[in-house]
Amino acid sequence: MDLYKSTDEEALIITGESTLERAADKISALGPKLIVLSCGEKGAYYYYQGIRGHLNAYDIETVDTTGAGDCFMGALLYKLLEKELQMNFNEKELAGIIDFCNAAGGLSISKRGGVTGIPSRGEVIRCLETMPKKKF
Repeated sequence: MDLYKSTDEEALIITGESTLERAADKISALGPKLIVLSCGEKGAYYYYQGIRGHLNAYDIETVDTTGAGDCFMGALLYKLLEKELQMNFNEKELAGIIDFCNAAGGLSISKRGGVTGIPSRGEVIRCLETMPKKKF
């Protein structure tokens, strides 16, 4: 499996590019099939074999951002393990995975503490079904 995950800022710095699209293209040329760039309160950008997109974060009140990135990454690994690490996504499926990660990372900031903020799968599902997304 070939996965690259960083923040949007890190991707721009390491590639020397000025847009996430160009940064993802440059990273993809190095081999990773799936590129996920977390964008903090603005959600996440993703790229996979020509499929690219950006999903806004959920509109959740911030209490403590400790562990949000770890929670996002844990959710991504969880979803990849559900697929038995098979790197074959269609556009809808990939957007669903990234949306799940956004919800998990977003919920983690609604409580104080990196570990105590980790949401359950059920909490993430409820967020996906009921919480509005931020608008930019």
